[in-house]
Amino acid sequence: MINKPLFVAARLIGFPLSYVAYARDRGALDARQLLLQAPPRLHGPLSVAHAAMYGLMLFWGYRMFFPRPADAALARHQKPE
Repeated sequence: MINKPLFVAARLIGFPLSYVAYARDRGALDARQLLLQAPPRLHGPLSVAHAAMYGLMLFWGYRMFFPRPADAALARHQKPE
């Protein structure tokens, strides 16, 4: 019952906002500070990993909000412990 609202708040709202704030702060740095904070050879792969993790979160969230028919049927037939 609480999982879906927490997913929306943290993952669909909070996670993208944190990346926007990071990108804004990174854009405000001068070239020297930018190299000291995270060099491009490190920043590029981290940004790709961030995007991949967000894609996984969207995939898992989609399955949480829109379960496959087989998952829904399985959940109905499982007995609570």
